[in-house]
Amino acid sequence: MTGYDKKRLMLKHNAPSAVTITAELDITGTGKWIKYQAFEVAAGQILEHDFSNGMNAYWIRFFCSANTVATARLTYE
Repeated sequence: MTGYDKKRLMLKHNAPSAVTITAELDITGTGKWIKYQAFEVAAGQILEHDFSNGMNAYWIRFFCSANTVATARLTYE
């Protein structure tokens, strides 16, 4: 996401109840991960999140609180 002005995240899953999806960032590109935010995603809903201006990272990864199929879609502009 480094080098882009606008960054948006979309999260969804197929679990029958709410799931917490946690995002972690590697802001230096050296493998040092930090927790960014935990998102509570309701069943059957899509959660959208805009990253703040100036927020940069080389890598992002996600963890789910339940065994489910989840999607994280990132849009960079």
